[in-house]
Amino acid sequence: MRIFLSYSRADLEIAEEIAANLKQAGHKVFFDRESIRASEDFNRIIWNEINKTDLFVYLISPNSTNVGSFALTELMLAEKRWPNPERHVLPVVIEATELSSIPVYASISQMFHPEGNLAAEVRMEVNTLNKRHRLKRYLQATALFGGLMILGWFAYLGYQAYLEQRPYAAREKLVAMDVFKEEDFVETASRGDVDLVNLYLIAGMDPNVTPNRGTTALMKAAGNGYLEIVERLIAAG
Repeated sequence: MRIFLSYSRADLEIAEEIAANLKQAGHKVFFDRESIRASEDFNRIIWNEINKTDLFVYLISPNSTNVGSFALTELMLAEKRWPNPERHVLPVVIEATELSSIPVYASISQMFHPEGNLAAEVRMEVNTLNKRHRLKRYLQATALFGGLMILGWFAYLGYQAYLEQRPYAAREKLVAMDVFKEEDFVETASRGDVDLVNLYLIAGMDPNVTPNRGTTALMKAAGNGYLEIVERLIAAG
């Protein structure tokens, strides 16, 4: 399996251990410290490697979730490739991190919380995912000879189940942050927090709520010049 390992430079030591363990298990790991020569175009290579990879492993820590971390940029590129992170993105919590600081795209994935040796447990989890990945490819090949319609139907049902669960995951995160109120939603739009506004919309928040004397989130965002939020709210109705 081709694996892209995304991490903060501050977590280099554990990232090296994880990369070494994955290589010992036979996986091909893209690890920027040893995979890119100084003369090469860093950004172009990162994007090309993410496009070729089978699994994107994102090491979650306060360092990798801080504003300015290049790991956040890599996660954004992964989201561009896989809008649905299921089976493609493995967020691994390597250090206790505030849930509110974890990007939405990572938090709606199945986050892995190792309890013992980090590198060893990540290796075992990746091996499990690899078996599922190989099984999926086998089923796809079999479908070419007669089961394509059946496989497509089950894939559709699985995706529908994912879509149905996504709002619940978003609501759970908002509740954990203690901000699942209409006035919090409008205030978030006025602050220009695009990710959090998107999380509210995923959770099913009515974009037209008026908790404060008829002022909507759209009015707040437009008044403060947050055009991206304005576009998202309009798209949400």
